[in-house]
Amino acid sequence: QMERLVWKEKLQAEINRVFADDVTAHALTENDFLERDKNKMARGHISINLDMGNAVLMHGKVIDGVSAMAVIVPATSPILSQSIMVEIGCAATVDINRVHAHPLQKINVTGLVRLPQWSYFTPDNAMDKQMWWRLDAKDFEHAFSQTFYDRFLSFENMNDVMVGLRPCPVTHVLTNDHLSYAVFWFTMAFVLVAMWG
Repeated sequence: QMERLVWKEKLQAEINRVFADDVTAHALTENDFLERDKNKMARGHISINLDMGNAVLMHGKVIDGVSAMAVIVPATSPILSQSIMVEIGCAATVDINRVHAHPLQKINVTGLVRLPQWSYFTPDNAMDKQMWWRLDAKDFEHAFSQTFYDRFLSFENMNDVMVGLRPCPVTHVLTNDHLSYAVFWFTMAFVLVAMWG
């Protein structure tokens, strides 16, 4: 539990550092996508080519308590040696055919580079059925016959690409529920002792 608390504190410090920086001042580079520290993030701008015809819908997002989908688009950049997975935005309903109808777009974007995370309970991607649940670079490589970085780019200026999308949520403040957990479990123990003790 102590290791988890230390990890959480380091992650919160990294989130605070990244969002305190001026996003317009930092140009993203290949090193930002190759970063090995899983807690490190980078925020900045980059010029990319979006392959809208190969966009996929990533299930399992929640915005304001409503189930939503993220639009994930493969992209390339002249300064990168591999393709990147780009989260261009989220919405409760998305018409994938409308997304695919957009031409290949060259665009300057600002965004956040980070490693995708999913829980043990997140289903595997069913690529043959176009059911995507994980931003897994290996699955993207298999589906699109390209090499992808493990890290992905999450847009901050998605309306430049497609109206109707909003930024996918990025948690800026991590909750610390340790006290409420302790109170709950000690109360449960007390109730059980009172009932059977």
